[in-house]
Amino acid sequence: MINWSSIQLTIDDHINILLDRLKKEDFLDGFIVPKIKDYFIYIFSFFAFFSIVYLSLDTIFKKIWKNKHYLKLSNYGRADWNSRIVAFTHAIIISPFCVSLVCKYGFPWNKTENDYNEQEIDLYYKAISISLGYFLWDIFYSISDYKKGGIGFIIHGICAFIIYIFTFKNHVLGHYSMIYLNYEISTIFLNIYWTLDKLELSGSALQMVVAVLLMITFFSVRVAFGTITLSRLLYDIIFQRRVCSVYLCLYFFINILVMQALNFYWFYIMIQCKFNYFNIYNDLN
Repeated sequence: MINWSSIQLTIDDHINILLDRLKKEDFLDGFIVPKIKDYFIYIFSFFAFFSIVYLSLDTIFKKIWKNKHYLKLSNYGRADWNSRIVAFTHAIIISPFCVSLVCKYGFPWNKTENDYNEQEIDLYYKAISISLGYFLWDIFYSISDYKKGGIGFIIHGICAFIIYIFTFKNHVLGHYSMIYLNYEISTIFLNIYWTLDKLELSGSALQMVVAVLLMITFFSVRVAFGTITLSRLLYDIIFQRRVCSVYLCLYFFINILVMQALNFYWFYIMIQCKFNYFNIYNDLN
């Protein structure tokens, strides 16, 4: 039987903790992250790397490879193709890196703040720097592509960039980031699926396999596991470990809410597109 009075006491205790932190903690101090300056070189190096990759692809496909599928595309289509290769490049770099770190060092909720060593912390922030370089590039691209891509990708890029900057506030946040950067696993299959369309392999067995893998990884990593671990992160940093100010915690909450809402929306769009595709395919047959 549910003990409602016990539940009410627990809720009241947590509200009191939150209110107490709001009174005692400084607002501005919570958003100062001096540690990030040690990683500027990595962030801007990877921003330059992804920018060079993007700018060089047009020459590679038009003049060196002379890819027939690429040459058929409009200028916008070519830019979109190139941007997806950059996203794919980032995903295949960061996903294995983060998986290896989680496998080696475990999950953040199984460790105390004193269980970390300097080498481990440095690896977390180098991984984050790779993605910050990519997200910075993505913001510039999304703004230039605003009329076609819409506001959603700009919001996603800015939210991702800012939220990972603030993980430099404490190494526990850096450790949690290794889990969320694995969201990019689904990006690998998304861009393979899109490329198969452009290679005139729409509806092929290979594309169907990729579509299934895309749906599985997107739902399991971003929607299911992502929602559970994000809830755990917020509870951990607000009520259990004071690794950052409560104001930064609340910022994380708002930012995460926006990003996770986008993930749910995009998953809904993916399902809708798949159903529409199968209806059209059945009509044709």
